[in-house]
Amino acid sequence: MTTSTRIIYADTPRELLPICKTVGYIRADVWRRYGGLKTGGKSLNDIRNEISRLALYSNMSIDGTIPNESTKDIVNDVFLYRAAAQQKVRKSIHARSNDDKEERKRLYNAPRVNGLKITSYIDRCASTSNSDIPRSTTSS
Repeated sequence: MTTSTRIIYADTPRELLPICKTVGYIRADVWRRYGGLKTGGKSLNDIRNEISRLALYSNMSIDGTIPNESTKDIVNDVFLYRAAAQQKVRKSIHARSNDDKEERKRLYNAPRVNGLKITSYIDRCASTSNSDIPRSTTSS
């Protein structure tokens, strides 16, 4: 499967360019802060509450509704990618341990770090997936 990136070139009013840059910064910052393994054990609401409590984007030069709604959308994207990674790992486990129910059960119930499973097999499965999906660097 190949990855494609689409870039849209449009006649954007000059008034929207600072807003677009600010929302782009917010998106990158949320992914840097919450897209990795260290937030694996946090829930959606925990992350949203932490962003609100820290007031990370409250001093932006745009209307408060835009950063708030953008932050909600971005955090939802982070959790969507996490769910996709977990689904891919479950499919790999099932394919690998087709007839061996004990092995499948062992891998499904593998130890977790911050809510994400860690075994050498699961780590290899994750390393073949999209690089945007966080993966373990530790194996058991």
